Amino acid sequence: SAMGRASARRRTRLAGASTTGGGPPWRGFEPRYPPSLNPAGRPFPARSRANIVDLMAESAGTLGEVLSSRRRGRFVGRAAEMELFGLALDSAEPPFSILYVHGPGGVGKTSLLDAFAEQAAHGGARVIRIDGRDLPPSPEAVLDSVGGIVDASRAGTEPDWPAKRSVIMFDAYERLAPLDDWVRSSLAPRLPVTALTVIASRSEPGLGWRADSAWRDLLRVVSLRNLSSAEGRQYLDRCGIRPDLHNRLLNLSHGHPLALSLLADVVVRGGQPLSLERSFFGSLTAGSSSGGATTTTNRRWTLSGPRDRLRRAQPM
Repeated sequence: SAMGRASARRRTRLAGASTTGGGPPWRGFEPRYPPSLNPAGRPFPARSRANIVDLMAESAGTLGEVLSSRRRGRFVGRAAEMELFGLALDSAEPPFSILYVHGPGGVGKTSLLDAFAEQAAHGGARVIRIDGRDLPPSPEAVLDSVGGIVDASRAGTEPDWPAKRSVIMFDAYERLAPLDDWVRSSLAPRLPVTALTVIASRSEPGLGWRADSAWRDLLRVVSLRNLSSAEGRQYLDRCGIRPDLHNRLLNLSHGHPLALSLLADVVVRGGQPLSLERSFFGSLTAGSSSGGATTTTNRRWTLSGPRDRLRRAQPM
């Protein structure tokens, strides 16, 4: 049969590849780029093969280390925020105690916290991360994570770890909204004066933070915005996206980091430029059907165009 003849030809090719020149049995079957990345379907060039070797060397550690390395390599922008955090981290007397970062879902708050955490850890600080999606909004749950710092501060002793400074990071702080008054009036005042607290939330700081003049000098508020055009191009370049597709992806996403990431994923997986809108909105719909409020809201922001309106959009 035709299928039998095709199978025989494949076996012959494999046998020849494995015996001729001592090469690997997959010679002649080199992987190819998706059509959107390499329309000609050419085999991987030497540079790409080198990247594969780099990945094999990189994978000698844990998968978590590989993921962290990949995220670090694709982190772009946020220079002002990194400089502000670094200034506080390096100062013997930090210019502020609370750094409050807010912005819509998918704008990159968690990625920024990842970068902060790595910077703090490299500086010898002890980093404690609290994710509002992973614990109930109760003082007991939060104290379980930061109790050592609070207890040492209350007793007037040094914490039992060698770190020079403690950095506490709250992610998805909007999930802990019932605790906001307690964090401001009870938890934060019990922390060491050298401790830094970073809060990432979809919502702006509550009135209590702004109404108390004593907090005014100890609080820095940062509104996180979309990536600039240059930052978006840098991100797409690091994802391996062809330059001639950059404008289209940036126009569709308006520089919104999550939207840009989803669009890049569509392209990397072989999506055609003419069908990007359909594929992208399909990805958003699939995400929202699983109950993801962030994805549903991001769809509204992405469709709301133009850029100035998108940047002013607030979560519902």
